[in-house]
Amino acid sequence: FNYQVWGYDTAGNVLRFLAAHAETVAHIDAVIYDIASYEGNLLFATSSGLLVFSPSQKTVVDSIATAEPTVTMVKVCGDTIFAGGLWGVDVILRRKRVGTIKVPLDWGAVRDIAALHGKHILCGDGGVIDEFGHRLDEGLLPENKITAITFYRGTMWAGTFSSGVVHLDGDFWHREDFGGSNFINSLVTDGVHLWAGTDDGLVMLRPARRIFTRRDGLNSNSISCLFWDGENLWAGTNRGVCVLKYFGWKQYYVRDGLCGDHIYGIGGTPGEIWVGAYGGVSRISPAGNRCWRRVDGALKNDWVTAVAVCEDGVFVGTYGGGISRFHDGKWTHYAPGRYINPDAVTLFRGMPVFGTAGNGILVWNGVDFVGYNLFRDFPVLEVLSLYADDTYIYVGTTEGIVKVRFADEPAEL
Repeated sequence: FNYQVWGYDTAGNVLRFLAAHAETVAHIDAVIYDIASYEGNLLFATSSGLLVFSPSQKTVVDSIATAEPTVTMVKVCGDTIFAGGLWGVDVILRRKRVGTIKVPLDWGAVRDIAALHGKHILCGDGGVIDEFGHRLDEGLLPENKITAITFYRGTMWAGTFSSGVVHLDGDFWHREDFGGSNFINSLVTDGVHLWAGTDDGLVMLRPARRIFTRRDGLNSNSISCLFWDGENLWAGTNRGVCVLKYFGWKQYYVRDGLCGDHIYGIGGTPGEIWVGAYGGVSRISPAGNRCWRRVDGALKNDWVTAVAVCEDGVFVGTYGGGISRFHDGKWTHYAPGRYINPDAVTLFRGMPVFGTAGNGILVWNGVDFVGYNLFRDFPVLEVLSLYADDTYIYVGTTEGIVKVRFADEPAEL
């Protein structure tokens, strides 16, 4: 826009990007969903309608009437403005609404619109449809919020926020119908079995299907994270930790040395397991269990969301306190103030990679964490899940899956 880059955040701040930093130039008292340029001004799709913003005056100077109060997307094609919401897309010509492209009831908000073979194609929370409401997203991801990723026998599997589990077959995604909850928190494989942690039970997806609940020995049906240590399957819940041993479940609680009941991340090796909870990080080992907290100088925040263990030590991600490393009996702190999302961690070539809330990924280079975000060509800031092999990092985000390949070391995208 006039050779300047403008943007926004969901808090309502209008941003202008200069060199390697963003300058906040104004605040709009609404949730901003989208931005476009039009006739020398900026158009903002917001929870308060379609607003016209003047870059020179740095304020909202007008609004354009739409059929509904909330506008979730805006796109300008020549003289035509497309403004989408929960009911459809308004077609606006010379600032006057001349028609509306309807979407099915309960389809969700419109996020984008395009033209294909003379027809309008709408993308949104309910998938992809044409202007007549016909679905065009068969074989696509059922939703963009990817909460878990793993590979099972050469096939990529993904868990979603509210649409269940899918696996990739060639170029098409297939949804797995297992009869359980569609809210997926974790996926893991032990080489033989494929497991899914949901808000209503632990699901064995392969080779057979079975749902484990409290009646089978779990301490809760709400499974927040899963971890395979090479010998045993560990499940974090909102009431502690369960481990599958000798065809039965063993439970750990606060009275057994956990820092808290609600578990967000598990890591470690057979014989030494580290558990991240709302309350600190705990070590479970035959030598005895122990809890570390902020008061011990170990953490900058007691809300521990992710744990990774490698040759360089134990890395503990927190929500708002960055990452702490335990090595040679000492704690060191990195990435101050960063918010690590629950269980958003993996090991890439033996190095930990953490996913953040709003700041891309953080990659350990042996000395410090390197951040990859919009300023370093990483396309999505909100990272919900991670998986890595020797070549790629697969990043589950709020906008789908990003496949990352690092050219060399130190890594560059």
